[in-house]
Amino acid sequence: MAVQRKVISGQGNGTVNTAGFPYAFIETDGPLEVSYIKNGVSYSKTFFDKDRLIVSPDITSVSLKASSNTKWSFSQQDSVPEVNQSELKVFVNESGKLSVLGDDNIQWIGKDANLSTVDITDMRVTLDALSRLFTKALSTQSVSDAARYLKMKAEFAAKYRS
Repeated sequence: MAVQRKVISGQGNGTVNTAGFPYAFIETDGPLEVSYIKNGVSYSKTFFDKDRLIVSPDITSVSLKASSNTKWSFSQQDSVPEVNQSELKVFVNESGKLSVLGDDNIQWIGKDANLSTVDITDMRVTLDALSRLFTKALSTQSVSDAARYLKMKAEFAAKYRS
């Protein structure tokens, strides 16, 4: 499943629609108060630099309060990423399904790549190969390296299912 992201930037006060995005990474160059109402109760938190915000699914918008010269960026994602995006986690859950965590940024970089045109025939489909491709894509941040990683991930998942 591809990661969906949306970035909203502004200056001073604002409102951000959070429907469908349970996670946000907030960056600001000054105090930024983020507030919302849930079940009739008002909540708020003040951010001063960079921080993560988990947004409850029943919250559809947040209000932002800042001075008129305070710039902010609200990077939303449709899933909550692992805190450490430089560590790949591969495991099998209790129902036998393969899960790969920690690769949200690589998925985002390679989201538009046509995997049918990506060639990984020079590599065996192994967890070690997946790990090496993840490390390379993480370091280069290139679409082609991200695409090779995503192709190997798909092949690894297919091999694991059989």
